[in-house]
Amino acid sequence: MKKSIKRFLIIATFIIIFFFVCNVIPPKKVVEHNPFLTDNLPMVAAHRGGGVSNPENTLKAFKWCVNTAKVEILEFDLYLTKDEQLVINHDKSINRTSDVEVLTNSSEKYYIADHTLDELKNFNLGYNFKKGEEYPYRDLVKVDDVNRKEVLAENDLCIVTLDELFGAFYEENKELLFIIEIKDKEERGKQATKLFYETLANKY
Repeated sequence: MKKSIKRFLIIATFIIIFFFVCNVIPPKKVVEHNPFLTDNLPMVAAHRGGGVSNPENTLKAFKWCVNTAKVEILEFDLYLTKDEQLVINHDKSINRTSDVEVLTNSSEKYYIADHTLDELKNFNLGYNFKKGEEYPYRDLVKVDDVNRKEVLAENDLCIVTLDELFGAFYEENKELLFIIEIKDKEERGKQATKLFYETLANKY
């Protein structure tokens, strides 16, 4: 019995040391060729475009992360709209972050796949963003404002297309990296992937 315990402890100690060496002291070649290390330090990625500091996945958030926080990677998800435009959002619907339920007077899910880009541009994606105890963007536009889209676009709080994001950063931030996940599945996922490839191949 004692021999079994001793053998177990030796094996467990070896495993712990092995993983410690692999994770804390990585092999030199791995460090040298790791694209996510700069000066042997991990690169900084903004999850959901930096959704903690600003309304997630909006141009306002992306611009703050790149220009102020100086992040090196932007992370975000893509969905295909009804009229086959690639837009950036974390969820299938825009209910969680926007004022869609106020404008539509309904709590039904407002799915990206069921609406055109023009329809989606009408909503304030900063509506439910909370800073401290305040909602700083709730009064930016009212339900009946005729110039809603213009105001939201000027404040970088409407839904963002992939083209718009690349257009905002590509020329002046050639070193900026991206972690992108296409969320649509099956045929829509294939079409989204095709459009994503065409966007990169034809414009960038």
